Amino acid sequence: MPPHPAASFRRHHGRPQATGVPLLDELMRMRTLDAAVAHSLQLAGIAVAATVLGTLLLAAVERVAGNRIARSGRDFNAPVAALAAAFKPAKVLLPYYGVTYLTTLASALAQVAATKLKKDFVGLCRGRNEEVLAALRWFTQLVQDTSELLIIIFVAWAAIDFKNRALNWLAASILSDSSASNDAAVTLLRPLGGILTFLILLAAAAFTLGAYGLNLGPLLASVGGVGVVVGLATQRLLMNAVASIALFTARPFVMGDEVHLMAGGILVVKLPQGIVSQIEPMRTLIRSEDGGLVYVNNADVANYIIKNMTQGRSLAAVESGRVEHAHKDGEPPSPLIL
Repeated sequence: MPPHPAASFRRHHGRPQATGVPLLDELMRMRTLDAAVAHSLQLAGIAVAATVLGTLLLAAVERVAGNRIARSGRDFNAPVAALAAAFKPAKVLLPYYGVTYLTTLASALAQVAATKLKKDFVGLCRGRNEEVLAALRWFTQLVQDTSELLIIIFVAWAAIDFKNRALNWLAASILSDSSASNDAAVTLLRPLGGILTFLILLAAAAFTLGAYGLNLGPLLASVGGVGVVVGLATQRLLMNAVASIALFTARPFVMGDEVHLMAGGILVVKLPQGIVSQIEPMRTLIRSEDGGLVYVNNADVANYIIKNMTQGRSLAAVESGRVEHAHKDGEPPSPLIL
């Protein structure tokens, strides 16, 4: 297999060009091989210490606060959830990243030695020095790309875990009032979670191909048209899904409420006032005064001004009772704070 194009090491006006491997570029700038070896040993010591200490620290944190980290999604806090989501990927992948770093460092140092001790290297390889050096370049680039792959896996893993924690918290919030219409919203969260997972994995795959030097331009151009068509076809569906989640979380009305849908303060004639009969993942059903059912897309409901008559009467009754109670006690009523 030919070496990665970015890994070819050439000299121009006495200065080494970038190879695509930062460690190799750093060692190539050293004046002597002894300096490169000393610097490599220093970097290796730091890498080993960081890997060992990081692994021990993560293990200690898991022993002390493992259950708390696992339960962090119940009371959702974005920074805490992000740290909890990154904990397990870091624990699993840190040793592998340390190994790939040390392997990249050793391979880069071998390539530096082959370049600076060219005569000895030619004799050692018995005239096949170019083939050996090309294989060494390819291996160095491969290990470097693998270390980038581990970072991509870490980010994707943490993002999926964070997404799961957020959706679990959202589902728990929706189900907190035990309304009969909540099952539909929770059902909607499952495909939404699947779509988000697919998008995260798709982005991770694209970054992985780019890390290994594959040109994604032609592929993106070929699927771009299909993506536009699919996006236009699913745009309305996604709008209804997002609006449904907003309705279930904001709760401008619940089943049984009498509502008026208004646009710009004017009652919408085509959507008469009525009682909310059902709130579905994609639409809301309103029973009008004549007994008919009006089906309204949730994306349209989100664009209207919602006048909730039931909540208004409930607040008025509470205020009236509070004022009457205050008059009986001979004290002026305090203002109602919502």
